[in-house]
Amino acid sequence: DPPRGMTTVTILQCLAKYAEQMGAYNLARFVYSRLGSLNMCNPKHQEHNDLLSLAVRAKPFKDREALLPVCFVCGAQNS
Repeated sequence: DPPRGMTTVTILQCLAKYAEQMGAYNLARFVYSRLGSLNMCNPKHQEHNDLLSLAVRAKPFKDREALLPVCFVCGAQNS
């Protein structure tokens, strides 16, 4: 459950915004697909999220190298 006064939609929108700014496009795609599966009361918000989802699909498929998880044993990047 989200904290009091916050909605799941608001939290996911914030996460998607910051994921795009950091270059974590896979995370942004995942969050926008999750937002698309939620029922939003305001169709204007739904349309806005659909447009942002299309915009992030035009971005590179791979995240920035600095954001990829690294194996602590061997030091290899997991993509």
